[in-house]
Amino acid sequence: MPFETNLTSVIIGLVFHGMGIAFLLVSTFTDALRTSILNGFEDGIETYGLISGLWTSVFAFGAFIGPSISGYLFDHAGFRTSVYFIRSEERRVGKECHNRCR
Repeated sequence: MPFETNLTSVIIGLVFHGMGIAFLLVSTFTDALRTSILNGFEDGIETYGLISGLWTSVFAFGAFIGPSISGYLFDHAGFRTSVYFIRSEERRVGKECHNRCR
C-alpha cells in the first residue's frame, strides 16, 4: 500500500468513506422511489411507505453483514488488507452501476 497507516490518513479515509455512503444513501432511495413510480406504482403515501420500508430493511441487513465480514477480514488479513478489499469492492460496484446507467 502506498500510504503509511497513521491517525491522519485513517481520519481522511473515513471522511471520504462517510461522504460516499451519504451520497449513495440519498441517490439509491430516490432512484428506487422514482423507478417504482415509473413502473406503475401510484405516486402516493403507500408507495413511499413501501419503498421506505424495503430500502430500510436492505440497509439494516447490510449494516449487519458489513461489520461481520469486515471483522472476519480484520482478524484474518489485517487492517490494511481488509480496507483494500472493501475499497476494491466499492470500486467494482461503482463501475457496474455506471455501466448499467449508460
